[in-house]
Amino acid sequence: MIKQVVLVGAGNVATHLGLVLFNSGVDIVQVYSRSMNSAKPLSEKLHAEAIDDISRVKEVDAYLFAVKDDVIPLLTKAFPYHEKVMLHTAGSVDMTVFAQKTSQYGVFYPLQTFSKQRAVDMTHVPLCLEASNEQLASQLEALARQISRSVQFLDKNQRANVHLAAVFACNFANYMYSIADDFLKERHLDFDLLRPLITETARKVQQHKPAKVQTGPAIRDDKQILQKHLQELSDAPEWQNLYRFVSDSIHKRHKKSLDDNEF
Repeated sequence: MIKQVVLVGAGNVATHLGLVLFNSGVDIVQVYSRSMNSAKPLSEKLHAEAIDDISRVKEVDAYLFAVKDDVIPLLTKAFPYHEKVMLHTAGSVDMTVFAQKTSQYGVFYPLQTFSKQRAVDMTHVPLCLEASNEQLASQLEALARQISRSVQFLDKNQRANVHLAAVFACNFANYMYSIADDFLKERHLDFDLLRPLITETARKVQQHKPAKVQTGPAIRDDKQILQKHLQELSDAPEWQNLYRFVSDSIHKRHKKSLDDNEF
């Protein structure tokens, strides 16, 4: 069993995983961050030691790397031990990034968006696992089931595909919200007007395929409205191009769906 963990990282993912693991009874021994200003507040919540030097990590059951993707190889190179359990939380990083240090490596990837200021019910967050051997796989599954009801093993290709899909569903969708917010703000209108619409859209895709509940002028091919919107965006060419591209894509997808259903 994995009972003692060193948390490598103190950002959004590290904060949420650290807290939920701590609350489930896992001993978080240390929190590493290159900045003590980041490590210390989280370490205090977890009753752990804060460190800013990776070479000072103590020997524990597992090391959970919750840092930016491109930082993982650098920290791995500086890691002081060999043949320890090393895990990362990244969606698109191969678990063999740790192979130079250990044969005991894996992935503990929570499929969720995290912000420090918002609590997340981890029991409903899918935990996507991968392990270098069956024994470690059993250990990771036991650890994951302590904090989530949704646990599954995905290989590196499956995980990368899920991560890419998540970028569309989460990161791109949120960027669209930010454009809407900026657009309304410039016209002295409040983004709160859109919140019920966003909530209902999210609710619909919990029960239906997204393509089946697509609405708007693009799917109706309402050229008059589309042209009016493009004209309204004439002073923001980047948004105008984005509006045109996405609208064309929606229309083409809908038309293809109609054509496919004819046969």
